[in-house]
Amino acid sequence: MGDMKGIMCENAKELAQRLHKDLDTKDRRYTLRPYNRFNVKKSMWWIVPSTVYPAYEFGKYLIDENKDGTFSVGVHIEKGLEKSLEYKRHLMMNETWVWHEFIESVKNGEIEKILLNIYEKMKDAVQIEIIVHIPKANEQLNYKLKVGQFINQDKNQAEDIKGIPDWINDFPQIEWFWVDFYIKFTFKKLNEPSKNEITEYEIVKYLLEPLEKWIK
Repeated sequence: MGDMKGIMCENAKELAQRLHKDLDTKDRRYTLRPYNRFNVKKSMWWIVPSTVYPAYEFGKYLIDENKDGTFSVGVHIEKGLEKSLEYKRHLMMNETWVWHEFIESVKNGEIEKILLNIYEKMKDAVQIEIIVHIPKANEQLNYKLKVGQFINQDKNQAEDIKGIPDWINDFPQIEWFWVDFYIKFTFKKLNEPSKNEITEYEIVKYLLEPLEKWIK
């Protein structure tokens, strides 16, 4: 974590509140929501571009506190079910979900370009990571961006992330499965002031705003 920056913040809830304040403008209104409303201090938090609940179909900003004493912020995009049993009808995806537009932007290289630009600006101040999770199948893809390359953490080799949509589509019976797609920027949780601090302004301006077009 040598050059990784950090922020003084008690927990994800406080960080989410501070970022929400910076993001909420007269042009854009956001709703703050805990993933686990029964444990709001430990929960991951979402900043959602709507008051609709649940907010599966929307792109969301995420804020989370990790077990290793770091915070992660980023985006969370969900693919709903394309086929389902009767009792899961509420989890069915339709054409209004932001997933369709977002996954096309992964495939055409737009997401890769944005993340490489963020890396060029931030270098090792934050860790940039992509996680694609198929919860019911317990399957996961994990990439970390290192020295301008996306390293598959299982294989420990560089790969082209434009291939992620094919990995998802080729998954057996994928139409029956939910998929969570996370882009995460991780930095330290500080307990005292440091010359290596990251500000709310920098988090919003350099990490979140470049991905704003999918928060809808």
